[in-house]
Amino acid sequence: MYICVCNALTENCVRSALSESGPDVVGVFGKHGTKPKCGKCLSHLRDFMHRINQDQTTAEAGKTA
Repeated sequence: MYICVCNALTENCVRSALSESGPDVVGVFGKHGTKPKCGKCLSHLRDFMHRINQDQTTAEAGKTA
């Protein structure tokens, strides 16, 4: 699914960027050599990044249990 239509960033692009550049919006766009254009994706991108972070936290907590 597309997260940012203006820059053709998909969920997979975002996941890849997060694993390499850290958990911030600037890093996601910078990893792909782009920057926000219209800005409509920013709230969706932040929500998506938050969900990924929650999933990772839950997975890590399950490993230690």
